[in-house]
Amino acid sequence: MWCLYWRWTVARMWTRNQFTSARSDATLAAMRMVRPDFRVAMLAAVFVGAPLWAATAEDEKKDSGGSLGDLFKKVKDIKVPDSVATLPGQLTELKDAYLKTAQTVEELSKKVDHLNEEVAALKADNEQLHEALDDKRVRDDLTQAAEVTSGELIEAYGGDAGAADTAWKGRFLKVSGPVERFESGTQEDYIFLRGVGSGALVRCAVKRNATNDTDIIATQGRLVRREDRSTLLTVGQPVTITGTCAGAELNVMLENCRIENLPARAKVVK
Repeated sequence: MWCLYWRWTVARMWTRNQFTSARSDATLAAMRMVRPDFRVAMLAAVFVGAPLWAATAEDEKKDSGGSLGDLFKKVKDIKVPDSVATLPGQLTELKDAYLKTAQTVEELSKKVDHLNEEVAALKADNEQLHEALDDKRVRDDLTQAAEVTSGELIEAYGGDAGAADTAWKGRFLKVSGPVERFESGTQEDYIFLRGVGSGALVRCAVKRNATNDTDIIATQGRLVRREDRSTLLTVGQPVTITGTCAGAELNVMLENCRIENLPARAKVVK
């Protein structure tokens, strides 16, 4: 078995060698028939021209579809992304949004300016209100009576008249004390209040006008009602009188006085 396989293999190899040798001999015989210089040219053409021919064929293959129509077709077939296709619309929207934003900013700026004007006006009103309140406090200090006794007032002016003026002069006072005496004048009636252990008095001037319905009977030491002559106040009786302090000379002076807590006028029954 092995012998047969070996013989077949050897015969096959001998036959292939014979064929190759015969082909080579034919090629060599043909080459010998050609002139030597031509043979060199042929070999050069084969070895040099073959690559060039292959490259040219490849270029022609590549250029076979390179016409202008094909180029337009390729450009036409290019798909533009949606993000790029919608870009003009997006730019328009951005422009509109910017214009709206600018308009809104301008309106807000105007509103801010208006608010600043209102704040400035409110500040001015607030300052005026504070000034009015300060004036009101001053007026209240002047119109709201400060309570003091006749003895305290006399003692203050008896000790230091300058300090007493600073503390009391020009102020609206409510002075309480016992009646020392009454005096009657042409335009005013005077009620004198005494202090404790001092010769000075507080002279209270009450104007004689339509709102004052009292009369003084100095000789009797009485203050009476003008209409019915009933006694309202007598010497030694405690009384409270309001008025404005005008400083002191021989006595402490109270002007524009009004007698507090006088008995009410009796009603006339018809």
